[in-house]
Amino acid sequence: MTTDTAPIRPEERFDEERVARHLRSHLPGLVGDGPITFSQFPGGKANLTYQVTAGATELVLRRPPLGPVAPSP
Repeated sequence: MTTDTAPIRPEERFDEERVARHLRSHLPGLVGDGPITFSQFPGGKANLTYQVTAGATELVLRRPPLGPVAPSP
């Protein structure tokens, strides 16, 4: 299990229950009643990245930034 994640920053939250339902419907290996939990990778400069944990399965969820992205040097 990865330990370099943190709780999701309040301003970068999303509808976790909705995303969990979507993942269960599209990833047969996640079917079941166990919890799906989300945490956030705190680094990064563009995409927001989250760790998804469902039992022993870990996935990475990426989403576009919420605002403008600084140009690369």
